[in-house]
Amino acid sequence: MSKQKHLNRPAGGRKGSIFGFGDSLNSKPPKFETFIGVVQGQAARREGENFTGVDSIVIVKDTGLQQDSTQQLTAKPLNPYFRSIPLSGEKVLVFQTGDASYYSDIINLSGKLGENVSQKDAAINEDASEFFFGLFAKPRETKKMDPTEGDVILEGRAGQTIRFSSTSEESFFGKLFGGKSENKPVIMITCNDDEKEGLGNEDIMEDDCSIYLTSETPIATLQLETKIHKGYEKVNEYADGQIIMRSNRLVLSSKKDNIILAAADKIGISTKKWVVDFDELMDVIQNIQKELDQLTKGAANFTTGVGPTGPTTNASLVAKIGSAIKKLKS
Repeated sequence: MSKQKHLNRPAGGRKGSIFGFGDSLNSKPPKFETFIGVVQGQAARREGENFTGVDSIVIVKDTGLQQDSTQQLTAKPLNPYFRSIPLSGEKVLVFQTGDASYYSDIINLSGKLGENVSQKDAAINEDASEFFFGLFAKPRETKKMDPTEGDVILEGRAGQTIRFSSTSEESFFGKLFGGKSENKPVIMITCNDDEKEGLGNEDIMEDDCSIYLTSETPIATLQLETKIHKGYEKVNEYADGQIIMRSNRLVLSSKKDNIILAAADKIGISTKKWVVDFDELMDVIQNIQKELDQLTKGAANFTTGVGPTGPTTNASLVAKIGSAIKKLKS
């Protein structure tokens, strides 16, 4: 076989087919069409035998007229790795090639996050007073994040957001970051059950849950519910790379192995009752052991009416405790 003949052979070694588009090199590719579709509902029910998820949907073409429900198509997500599942009545961008149909973005009809449904397309009665959005969906009011130029924002329907941004004195970040840094990278992951519409921004003090990743910038609005050790820099003034996690409750759970806390300098623990630097705590414990060791072996003693006390029966045990504490020190 010559080189030329070898190069003309289709990829994958399957004769007469390239990437599934056409039966041979000489055949025409299937017709490709792009249009807007109105979502009728999910293609299958959960109790169905061949159910693979609610991301396969039934659509009809949006012609601007009364929808013909008999001309239905089943469409799958265009991108299998990033899926935004539409509600019944929402409109999506559809790509059709051959017998396959795929849907992509939800059309921004109302500019809302809870739902983008044309009322007439979701109505289930003539006076459009009742609507069907899906078996499990319950649209709700949700604030949209107020974007600054260059932001990349991922938002859910119920107040979940991920924002990739940078610090700017001109935007709302000027207040959030104290105006002390400019054009520094920031990632904010938030969850807030605030059923209000309109534009909003992250609020590390008021949001239900927050994870901030910042670089060389302080979080000027951050305040803690308890005091921190006096030797530590204030949390709203620290201007270096940091990760901040905040919620009503934090749980760290290891299913199999260890939880490791390692600090280049110190570890501080603050509660409503105690403010503790871990190094200082261990120094206090070590000093208590040393004094107890002196008493138990008779190097130090108590003065009594019948003379000083001598060595005690647990002197060796106290000495072992001292040896164990020494091993903990790095």
